[in-house]
Amino acid sequence: MAVAAVFFSIAGWLTLVEMYGTIHAALAFGGIYLVLALLLFYVPVRPRVPVTPVPASAPVGSMIEAFLAGRAAGEAMRKE
Repeated sequence: MAVAAVFFSIAGWLTLVEMYGTIHAALAFGGIYLVLALLLFYVPVRPRVPVTPVPASAPVGSMIEAFLAGRAAGEAMRKE
């Protein structure tokens, strides 16, 4: 697809230069490539997944308990 785009660009450039001149051909191709770049930039490739809201923070006490339980489990595994 990229090779075809290059060949079509060259053919279009040569045609526009012969018909309208270098400045008009450069403006036309610059505009075409700008529009293509903006379309590729703004049109998402994959659908956006909605972000789930972060739950309210858990109480510090339960976080400490979970940490200590994990630490105790790790020490128990190490002793075995």
